[in-house]
Amino acid sequence: MSVEWSRDVFSCQGKHRLSHLRLRQRFCSGGTGLLSGAAEAPTPSCVTDKRELLLELQTGRRQPVGTQAPVLASANAPWRGLWLEHHRYSPFEKTDVCCLNHVIFLHLQTPATMELKNGERFHETRILPGQLGIRPALSPFSIRCRDSGECLVVSLEQNFLACATCELGNGDSAELVFAHGIEDSFLQAVCLALKADVESGWQGGRLYGESLATALAVHLVKNHSARGAQVREFRGGLAKYQLRRALEYINEHLAEEISLKSLAAIADLSPFHFARMFKQSTGLAPHQYLLKCRVGRAKELLLDTNASIADVALRLGFCDQSHLSTHFKRSYGVTPRTFVRQIIGRKNVG
Repeated sequence: MSVEWSRDVFSCQGKHRLSHLRLRQRFCSGGTGLLSGAAEAPTPSCVTDKRELLLELQTGRRQPVGTQAPVLASANAPWRGLWLEHHRYSPFEKTDVCCLNHVIFLHLQTPATMELKNGERFHETRILPGQLGIRPALSPFSIRCRDSGECLVVSLEQNFLACATCELGNGDSAELVFAHGIEDSFLQAVCLALKADVESGWQGGRLYGESLATALAVHLVKNHSARGAQVREFRGGLAKYQLRRALEYINEHLAEEISLKSLAAIADLSPFHFARMFKQSTGLAPHQYLLKCRVGRAKELLLDTNASIADVALRLGFCDQSHLSTHFKRSYGVTPRTFVRQIIGRKNVG
């Protein structure tokens, strides 16, 4: 599916572009704040309440994206570099604000009519379920909505996107294009996958969330920046020593929250290129390989010890016994309880 947006409606030229650049300089250079006498400009890393925030340009105050608390949030997720919130909203208006992070909005459930200003005047748009909006960090806008509805809000820290730009071989930082009411099946799938992981209690773990975030950032740079970028191709997978070190690290830290960054550092690669080359070598994404190793090790422990299923799940980094059972059955066709009773012949199953 092609990705489209209206460049004439969502332009970043003239006075708006100048104000955007000045705002970015104030936030990124560590200079004075927006208000007279402010000691330091707020940055995304200063956000301590784990809520995605907007900045009021006239006052310098920060406010939550939604008028109500989110019905779902990733505040306690093990991921780094991104947040997810699920909001239900009533008619609202936001005037002269900007996002502190790069933000993607995925509209859910019912159509909504919105008026958006990213420049000199408002433009009315009918947003359908499944359509998305992109708000580049520190890009000023105003919005009015006359309907009620639901949306997912996924935000990426500015530094996270900057790293993705470097991984693509672009020397300059990427400037995302302000967009509203676009269709992008990849962005939609990633947003919904993150939502499902939050709903499950982050069963995918840190490696899963950060893998999705890395792919999301690179996709934004390639498809939704002012200058598209081409991915440098690395063929043939990891070198033997790189793969050996990565696999050893995974097997030595099965019960821990392994990060994509830590695995990539072992191979001396960027997270994005490590993930691509690891899959070329193993046929599995890093988080899939980690899960496969955990399930395989669980089978060994159930065969060789009298440990309960719950203890095995805890020792290997699963969220709980149910999490282990789901993936064990997917791999071996039976639940751990059935495996222990029928195959091993052990009647006392914990």
